[in-house]
Amino acid sequence: MVTIPFPQPRERRICLPVAPRALARGRFVTTPPGAPPLAPAVSPAMALKWLEQQLAHNPAVSHVEIHGPGDPLADAGPTLETLDLVRQHFSALTLSLRTLGLGAADCAESLHLHGVRHVTLLVDALDPVVLQQLYSWIRPGKHTMPLARTAVLLAEEQQRAVPALVATGCTVEIAVTIYPTINDGEVGGIARRMAALGAASMTLIPGRATSADEMTPALSADSAMLARLADEARQHLPLVEVAAPAQAALAPVMDATQTGPGKTLPRPGGQRPNVAVVSSNGMEIDLHLGQAMQLLIYGPREDGLACLLGSRPAATGSGTPRWEALAESLSDCCAILATSAGDNPRKVLADHGITVLLSEGDIAATVDVLYGGGKKGKGCKKG
Repeated sequence: MVTIPFPQPRERRICLPVAPRALARGRFVTTPPGAPPLAPAVSPAMALKWLEQQLAHNPAVSHVEIHGPGDPLADAGPTLETLDLVRQHFSALTLSLRTLGLGAADCAESLHLHGVRHVTLLVDALDPVVLQQLYSWIRPGKHTMPLARTAVLLAEEQQRAVPALVATGCTVEIAVTIYPTINDGEVGGIARRMAALGAASMTLIPGRATSADEMTPALSADSAMLARLADEARQHLPLVEVAAPAQAALAPVMDATQTGPGKTLPRPGGQRPNVAVVSSNGMEIDLHLGQAMQLLIYGPREDGLACLLGSRPAATGSGTPRWEALAESLSDCCAILATSAGDNPRKVLADHGITVLLSEGDIAATVDVLYGGGKKGKGCKKG
């Protein structure tokens, strides 16, 4: 999947990446070589602060889109909170989101009440067999289910989502990332079905289909294929556009050293040079903060490279005293990385100078963002 521009100039749209959890993982890597890794989701308050800064310098902005690094409907809490904050402070902005659509039909009315007027639905196939070729996993809830089952569910949920959203007055755009020989034969059928359900437009994105192991040659849709597929889609939808080649992943790539939402992330340094991570296996951020038995501590070595320094036991007990004890034990950390955390621990830790960042996936890549936004260098070695 890729970030797709709205029809208006790109500088008029701002993306707020407040969604911590993904609903699916594609089989292909669409980020350009050398792009920085995805940063953790920022909090709604951080997103609002960054939005205020951007609007002060670019008053032409008219759209705010909730998107990334996960799916805004995987955990609706941060999404709805962000929508409310933006509406309270900038009521003239159009609110939108980009999603796979799992659960969208059930929360369509709630999204409308929170001000959403445009939804981009990421539909890469209608055939569950094709979907299984595009995704490594699809996770509607917090537990993994067989891909054959969830592929059927995704196709059904996306088709339920369109009429439900349209019924609330929302404009629905369909975004299709084209992977030659895999889903290019689906475009006409997607356009026909989604038009019948009430979708208003479609954007075709040339996907750079490189396998995750980087051993398989990349497959890219050329201009002739995209033009042909656009003509097929226009038989059913009046507005069909072809996007520029992919420049970003499904979730926006953020460099903590540049201007963007990542700029609001806490930066290790001074009296707090380290970052704590909640993980069950030492490889991925995969636990709720309250489930942690220990926390992995990452920080700079003598040569300045951020590496695993060790681990510390998590605080025990309950309520505020537990989180105050944890804050004391992590007095040299600026942030904790976890998949989720309750409001009270986040507040208590924030009061002690520690930001809880919600994220999933590879620890090393995420920590790397906080220490420089994906800079390349010599890796950490044992011994």
